Amino acid sequence: MSEQGHELQVLIVDDDAVMGELLDALLTLEGYRVTRALSGDEALEVVYRGESKPEVILCDMQMPGIGGGELAAALLAARAAGTLPASSVVLGM
Repeated sequence: MSEQGHELQVLIVDDDAVMGELLDALLTLEGYRVTRALSGDEALEVVYRGESKPEVILCDMQMPGIGGGELAAALLAARAAGTLPASSVVLGM
């Protein structure tokens, strides 16, 4: 188990429930704190409600509704506004 994983909050955004479940299980096993969202809209709700302050956001690039590119832009704006940690990283997958 990774020692650094204990402190890192990860948000997984994927409309594919199986892929999200797999990523969640693997990251949790390594000690990361994981939050999941099934859509771009749900991810933005999680971020703006302040339920979690993810340092890493793993984002599916091809989702219905808000796609990965549009979500990434919104998340970077949230980071600039201080809603997300300044060190947060958005990764497309």
